[in-house]
Amino acid sequence: DEFKYKINSETADACGYATDKSHPKDFQIFAKPGKFQSIGTFTLNDNEREYIIKWHNEYFGKLKIEKLKPDNFYSPPKVTIDEMLPSQQGTGSRAILPILIKLLNPKIQILCIDEPELGIEPKTQKRLFDLIKKVAKGENELPKKKIIIATHSHIFIDKDDYKNNFKVVKENNEVKFEAINDTIELQNYVFSLLGNDPSDLFF
Repeated sequence: DEFKYKINSETADACGYATDKSHPKDFQIFAKPGKFQSIGTFTLNDNEREYIIKWHNEYFGKLKIEKLKPDNFYSPPKVTIDEMLPSQQGTGSRAILPILIKLLNPKIQILCIDEPELGIEPKTQKRLFDLIKKVAKGENELPKKKIIIATHSHIFIDKDDYKNNFKVVKENNEVKFEAINDTIELQNYVFSLLGNDPSDLFF
């Protein structure tokens, strides 16, 4: 459904959305202007692409972009991760790249990520959250932006500052956001995300 991947509102220049992360059309963000330009997110320039490749290689594996047919100037790009096509990768690798593209897109000022943990192993989740926090603070010359994450994973809880965390609760058919009040409450909440049972940690 192509409509699902288009952003036509005026807020497109300021906001990014990292959902449907494993859809193969997300990889066409790297394509030159053409029929895929409006799908998923923004067309990036060469410098922005190189920046994404640099960070992907440092955190998540060797990302390579080349022409599908080197002797054809108009050839579409061929994207590989660790010498494998995205279609040959697991869901984790396919999920990471669209998030990374939006994280490092300087045009996006507010980024909403829905369940970034889906399809990603815990070790890679930690690497991703580390990068997310760096972007949120604008460290290492990364494009600083406000980032909002909806998650069921304890890994994407900000344990450094409890005030950055909120609970979503439903009472009497009303959905509310509730702030975490202190570190103890945050610890209890993380424990609840782990299943409320020490046997999950010690066995």
